[in-house]
Amino acid sequence: MPKVTPFLWFDGGVQEAVDFCTSLFGDSAVLDISHYPEGSPGPAGEVMMATFRLGGQEFMAKSQQIWSTCEGEGGTAGDTIAPMAMTLRLTDAESEALRHRAEHEGRSMQEVAREAVRNYIDQVSRRELLDQVLDSELPRYAEALERLGQ
Repeated sequence: MPKVTPFLWFDGGVQEAVDFCTSLFGDSAVLDISHYPEGSPGPAGEVMMATFRLGGQEFMAKSQQIWSTCEGEGGTAGDTIAPMAMTLRLTDAESEALRHRAEHEGRSMQEVAREAVRNYIDQVSRRELLDQVLDSELPRYAEALERLGQ
């Protein structure tokens, strides 16, 4: 059976939440903690990510930072839209192409990716609507179309 690791988001206070939870259950421990470094998008020193075990089950927790485009050296360092966040896993080539497009347009990588998602959904929705219309209307004109084709 595949291993599932629940991923929890907190509005700050990750260290306190992890410490509290691990104090409640047996077979619990903090496995790894990373902090925001100086100059990063998050508050320096605050827990950025934690991995911990509760009753034998592994969990991950992240501090949800509310910021919209944090510029760093070489372009955008990171951006998140609260309260919903999603990790988009890209190949190196896809990430580089997205970075290039974002820099070319003077926008963040997130803005470019979100627009691409919206465009894809619009395009697929139009295609599905056209398929529905054709499925319902073509049979009505099948005979006429058959004659025109001869």
